[in-house]
Amino acid sequence: MIFNTSSTVKSTQSADELRKFFLGQHLSIHELDFEITQLGDVMHVVPNIADSSHMYTLPVTQLNFSSEGNTTDIKITSQPRRIDVGGPYLLMIFIVFAFITAFLLLKLGGGNYNNTAYIMIGIAGIILITLYYRLYIGYYDYVRKIVGWVKEHA
Repeated sequence: MIFNTSSTVKSTQSADELRKFFLGQHLSIHELDFEITQLGDVMHVVPNIADSSHMYTLPVTQLNFSSEGNTTDIKITSQPRRIDVGGPYLLMIFIVFAFITAFLLLKLGGGNYNNTAYIMIGIAGIILITLYYRLYIGYYDYVRKIVGWVKEHA
């Protein structure tokens, strides 16, 4: 929901040619293996980390093909795996509640709780920046590299 991303790539190849090429391909990003599978008309780029002991926030990416004349549009939609998204969602909920609480302390506290409100805003801001940075170098980096791989091979 919050961490979903999408982009569109245009290709001069037909949708069937692209499906045949992409099906079964493996791509390696940061020494992790991603496999392209097909379920119905939608292709999925799924991470293979069964043997990994490190926790990652990894994307599951869908490739939807639509042909228009001589070109094919590839809509790339990424979302985190359900098992990975719990931590970032909990942090986002904490950050939102901290900002709401700080705002209420500033407005309704009569000046008695200003320092507490500023500390809460600061802590929530630091957590938000840290979360954004960790997602930027992790999850969103995987998404960027998958989109780049699809653009390169489309």
